[in-house]
Amino acid sequence: MSANLVWLCILVVMAGALLLRRRYLSARSAPASKDAARPEQPSPAGPRPPLSVSLHRLASDLSSFYDDSAQPTDLLANPDFAHGVALFTREEAPVDLVLSYVTGDNSVISCMASAALSERHEAGDVPDRIIDAVGGMCGWPLFFALRYLEGVVPAGEPLVGRVLARAGESWNHRIAQQILKDFVADLIYFPSLIVSSLANS
Repeated sequence: MSANLVWLCILVVMAGALLLRRRYLSARSAPASKDAARPEQPSPAGPRPPLSVSLHRLASDLSSFYDDSAQPTDLLANPDFAHGVALFTREEAPVDLVLSYVTGDNSVISCMASAALSERHEAGDVPDRIIDAVGGMCGWPLFFALRYLEGVVPAGEPLVGRVLARAGESWNHRIAQQILKDFVADLIYFPSLIVSSLANS
């Protein structure tokens, strides 16, 4: 066998070996490349946190906005506040639970709860229970409680006198007095209602 033929055989064997090695490496790297190209799947959502956790988290986020707000109605334009109100659905929060937050110590959540009562149009004995509690309220929680009462108590029923009869020490503050003045002014167009309220208080 000539030397040229020997070298040709060696080259053919080497070329074949290189081809086999390239195919082997390509086959090994293909699954990894496919996995790398696959978009990351979102992790399944975890369980919804308890209502109290969500409410206090929102209240914490809202604390600075609440403290800086010039009017209680400023809260109504805040999306976090609206989210908190929406959490008080009938499925998530029975009315007794909502009322417990209305009269609770967290002012931000109290406002959310009263706003939720307005959204839910809660009637029955709920207005009476709010009236019994307003004497201990002040500031923005008082505004939202009165806003609920004004929206749910029918015009023919006494309201102003019953509210004023529950006056408490917390109403000595200037802001509470202004909120009460505005509340009465909103109903001044119904003088018979106010007279009836005072007569039945």
